[in-house]
Amino acid sequence: MMNGLDLSESQKQQAKTLFEQSRQNTEPIRQQLKKNREALTAAIKANDPGQIQQLSTQQGQLRGQLLSVHADTRAKFLSTLTPEQRARVESAKPGKRLKQRFFQRRNG
Repeated sequence: MMNGLDLSESQKQQAKTLFEQSRQNTEPIRQQLKKNREALTAAIKANDPGQIQQLSTQQGQLRGQLLSVHADTRAKFLSTLTPEQRARVESAKPGKRLKQRFFQRRNG
């Protein structure tokens, strides 16, 4: 899809920078999610309802933070596009991630 957008070199560099920053910004959150999942698994095995509730709530908050970073990155990326490019993105099949498309096309 990214190839279908006919991005300029400047846009490609901006996208690369945005997605790299997003990955760096989400790394600590992803690490927290992993630790939280491990703790939640232990709480389930220990049949600790209080801990399960607390960790489940934390898991939701962390996922919300991750979603926020991804949405912000997408909005910033979309702001770099021309109206024609935005129209192509909006007409694309829903459910496919821009970042995946960009890196699959560039590196694949």
